[in-house]
Amino acid sequence: MKSDVEIARAAKMRPIAEIAGTLGIAAEQIESYGRYKAKLTAEALAGRTKKTES
Repeated sequence: MKSDVEIARAAKMRPIAEIAGTLGIAAEQIESYGRYKAKLTAEALAGRTKKTES
């Protein structure tokens, strides 16, 4: 079994704007902290609904 570090090193990072786009979050609704990290604005969260676990 691979360790956490081995899994993390093998992962290919994608730009956060690309990931946000696939989730339907506009670039204006994220506050970027570099290429791979961001925070969502309050407006982005307001339009989301909480999914319940089944």
